[in-house]
Amino acid sequence: MTIGMIDDNHQLYVLNLKLSHNTHILIGKREVYFSEGFYVYIGSAIRNIRKRVERHYKLEKRKHWHIDYIREYAEWLNACTFPLGDGECALKELVQKATGGTVEVKKIGSSDCGCDSHFLKVTSPFQPCLLSAQPFTNS
Repeated sequence: MTIGMIDDNHQLYVLNLKLSHNTHILIGKREVYFSEGFYVYIGSAIRNIRKRVERHYKLEKRKHWHIDYIREYAEWLNACTFPLGDGECALKELVQKATGGTVEVKKIGSSDCGCDSHFLKVTSPFQPCLLSAQPFTNS
């Protein structure tokens, strides 16, 4: 399996994940319920996006971010990267609109912003071409 499409000049990424069954996951001290299905996680890495995505791909690691706890239970489908554009929160909004994604658990990946979550449940894996007609740059 490949990690995904990574452009080293990009700063944002979307992870496609799948939970094969309903599960409770302990995230820090908080037990969270996730239903089976497809999910996307939207994140950023201003420097060295490849290392960040590769870190998320690995299962054995010191847990630091919310996604690290979820990743232990989720099958990796792929990842794709995007230029910074209007930022991580704007990309989350575009992905949510393009996929019809819903927030199943609040504040996953968004503890440092005002978004409800950067982890969305979707009906099928996210396809980057869904954003091709969407404007996503500051220019």
